[in-house]
Amino acid sequence: NLAFDSSILFNSNENEQTSLANDGNLTSCVRTSGTEIWVQVDLKVISIVAEIFITLIVNATKDGKHTIYASNTSDLWENGIVLYKDESSPTVINVNAVFRYLTYVSQIQNQFLELDVCEIGIVGCPPTHYGSLCSKLCPVYCSGPCDLETGNCTFGCANGWIGDTCELGPICYEPNSENLTTNCSPEIYEVFPANGPVNGGTLLTISGNYLGNINDSITIDIGGVRCHNVTVTTPYTQLTCIIGKYNKKQTTGIFVSVNANRFSDLNATYFTYKEPKIFNFSPKKGILSGNTIVAIKGQDIVFEGHNRYTISFCDDVFCIECSDTQTTSLQNPYIKCKTGISTEPRNMTQLNVIIDDLTVLTLNETFQYLPDPSFNISTEIPKAFQSGGVLFTIRGEGFNNVGAITVERVDNPCEVPEDTSTECETPPRLQNQPNNQTVDVHFDGVTIQFPIEYVEDPTFEMFEGIVLYDKESSIEIEGRSILNVARLEDYHINIGLDGICLITDISMDNITCLPPKSVPRTNNTDDNTVYVIVNVIRIKSYIGDLQYRTETITENGNTFVMIVGILVAGLVVSIIIGMSAVLVLRRRKTKAANEFKMKIKAKEEIIQKAKIEGIKRRFLTDKKEKKMHSIMRCNFEIEFGCVLRSHKTSQ
Repeated sequence: NLAFDSSILFNSNENEQTSLANDGNLTSCVRTSGTEIWVQVDLKVISIVAEIFITLIVNATKDGKHTIYASNTSDLWENGIVLYKDESSPTVINVNAVFRYLTYVSQIQNQFLELDVCEIGIVGCPPTHYGSLCSKLCPVYCSGPCDLETGNCTFGCANGWIGDTCELGPICYEPNSENLTTNCSPEIYEVFPANGPVNGGTLLTISGNYLGNINDSITIDIGGVRCHNVTVTTPYTQLTCIIGKYNKKQTTGIFVSVNANRFSDLNATYFTYKEPKIFNFSPKKGILSGNTIVAIKGQDIVFEGHNRYTISFCDDVFCIECSDTQTTSLQNPYIKCKTGISTEPRNMTQLNVIIDDLTVLTLNETFQYLPDPSFNISTEIPKAFQSGGVLFTIRGEGFNNVGAITVERVDNPCEVPEDTSTECETPPRLQNQPNNQTVDVHFDGVTIQFPIEYVEDPTFEMFEGIVLYDKESSIEIEGRSILNVARLEDYHINIGLDGICLITDISMDNITCLPPKSVPRTNNTDDNTVYVIVNVIRIKSYIGDLQYRTETITENGNTFVMIVGILVAGLVVSIIIGMSAVLVLRRRKTKAANEFKMKIKAKEEIIQKAKIEGIKRRFLTDKKEKKMHSIMRCNFEIEFGCVLRSHKTSQ
């Protein structure tokens, strides 16, 4: 809304809050008065405008003239463009104009009038942008604003540039011939689509600049493959060509030549080849009237762009086209088509898929054409809520032959529990039409009109403040038309995030239910307060909050509970302390025993060592005594021997 950033001026200087006329609030108005009233909006820059919205309240006894001018000056608006002129006040005006000032003039001859200006909205883009959200920049060399939809420079180019988008600079063309010849090297911005089958035949659209005109000599190679049938679709900025067959010699690069001016990029990948295969399709059957959606699955069969596929089911006699192809995402690759019409039941034994005219894929599996469904429409008209969502049943035969059963303005497809019936949801009631309406139900290629009677939706009264809940009683929910169409099993009452209120009684104007005894989870700041929501079909009605009462201790019945709780708590604490003491004593006892064992072991080692030392000393003493004894004996024997020998000698 360009008016948000604009300034507004009234014929009277008494208006101090002029911003109320462009604040987006239809209830805040600015009043002006006089015999001739004018209001002027200054957009501050020349802009391109598509729509004007004005909300006015005129206080006058007779009709007058209402005129809206568009101009680029603030004072001589009569010399500008008249966008609107009528005796009735304007509300919505579709325009295609370029201006800075928008001036509204209201005049009733010989009468004083008052005017309340509640809101002025101006839909368009500032002079530098275009597009539905004004998110695209106009070409740099546009002289003035560009076209809101195409971005073309409507008011010509500046500084000698030419072209619809002022894409050709003065140094890049020679204006000495009927067909301009560019002197600048071509530039490549995009190649679309980015992939195709290995057999070639893909129609490529190449966008860039200085790409030549119709009679220029243009040559294009992509990945080492010649792109033929070059056609200039937009002079200098866009052309098309058909890529040839994959030659396996080169996968990257592009080469473009326009009248000997060349562009070459050997490293980037602009186009890739794929080898598609088909594996299966589903469903395997459909009705004679066609329009059954068939999903074809395979490998590398999803390609961007329009009109790339020709699909058909064939038998030995002829083929039936499967049209309106649409592709899905690369994460789950399959292509879809809608079957054509068959005049009689037949088995089509082959699926043919042709991609880019040169790649032909076949699959020898059967698709059955079966009879159209028949219907038994009841004379009893089903009733439905005005908000929709109520189930109704259609009976007949052959429903299992249908791929999908859908109802207009309903997202969910119908359920088919058996071949002779289907259950569908009613759409919301169409406004400004009677309560008895007909809805279209589509059985693939067969459409029937089914009558529906719309009745009032059930309504529910809000709680008067927060309801205190004692965790025992039921709660009452008041309302109107509760059982008008819905049944008990259609109602679900949520308490908080995960609680259910169990319905014990229900009538046309009352629901009685029992909330859970424990407090459900809640996203409120108070953990004990939860919301209550009534759900029926598509209706979700918030009716208030339920607060669970917290437990309190009384002097009568709950005193005993408190005492028992304290005693139990004390007992538990005592047991814990006792067990802790036992564990501590056991640990100390174990530690003392271990220390005692270590001392005993140390003493045993000392005693053993002492024994060994004593034995050694005794052994050495005995040995020494024996040696002395042997020496003395030897001396005795020597002396005695000498005496004896001398005695014998003397004899």
